[in-house]
Amino acid sequence: MPENVVVEMEAGATLKNRSSSQNIIINGILKLIGTEEEKVNIDYAPSSSYSFLQIGELGRLEMVYTDMYNRATHSNYDHLKSAINNLGTMIIDHLNLTTKGAYSNIENNGNIKITNSYLIHNLVIQQNSSSIFIENNVIGGTFSVYLEACFLETFSNIKNNYTKDNQAITVKLEGQLLRSVKLSSSSYLFSSALTIPKNVELIIESGSNITFGLVSGFKVYGSMKLLGIEEKYINIKYDSYSTDFRFIDIMPNGNLEIIYTNIENISSDRDGRPKTYAIYNSGTMNAAYVNIMSKGVSHNIKNVGKIELINSKLCHSLFIEEGSIIDNIENNIFVTGVF
Repeated sequence: MPENVVVEMEAGATLKNRSSSQNIIINGILKLIGTEEEKVNIDYAPSSSYSFLQIGELGRLEMVYTDMYNRATHSNYDHLKSAINNLGTMIIDHLNLTTKGAYSNIENNGNIKITNSYLIHNLVIQQNSSSIFIENNVIGGTFSVYLEACFLETFSNIKNNYTKDNQAITVKLEGQLLRSVKLSSSSYLFSSALTIPKNVELIIESGSNITFGLVSGFKVYGSMKLLGIEEKYINIKYDSYSTDFRFIDIMPNGNLEIIYTNIENISSDRDGRPKTYAIYNSGTMNAAYVNIMSKGVSHNIKNVGKIELINSKLCHSLFIEEGSIIDNIENNIFVTGVF
């Protein structure tokens, strides 16, 4: 479909490719405009070489009330390309993307808006994505967002998305921060350790649930704010049994502000209860109403920088090392450790 060409399919129309060697490359504008009573229907077979709907950098796809069905039955379907790959602009409302068996993903590297849709498998917001708006969808597979594509308010436009079981979906965060980002109240899975660079700020809002994989956490050169409230704590879980592991590692010029937050190391006791640090502060740390919890591993706070810690509960110990600057340490509970 060339540039400056507009093709529109009206309600009740059906589009079907004869074989997986046929796809649609959109460099102009394709409009699939169904209605609630009469959908546009797409019946396609996927390819191992290219996506069925491939939107070029100048292309635009508009879909309203469209049923898109992948008729392939491959049992080994990882090699098949996505249903839609967007490098341009994609605006979708009330899409029903289903399959007979093969994967049917959407991959985005452009401007994207998806609302009120059912996606049988994965939605991937990749590094070069922009103008991201994902709301009121059911996503049957993994919902991945690459942080390189994110800006401060990106996640305020990613909300009310659910699994097929009607559970709030966990957003899998990939890649690294390039600019300041605010994580709105939701569930997030970090696939690897995250570095917060100098002059970059990560804000996590109240009610967020954060999970990390094995032996990974935050390294803070810039600023990190965990802003829970009394009615809606932030809940963070990670898994590490490595001696001297630092989950939140604040560098000398880094800054951590943390309030109404639970941090739990879910690793069980191994090797004689190795010492791990929920927070290792070499910069500036202001903390209040923080609960440090552990399933078994010794789970501590160590400070060699500037610290304020009030009204918090530590399952183990607080170590104030030589060179520390103490603003205020009061009204804290140490369950089994020492100060």
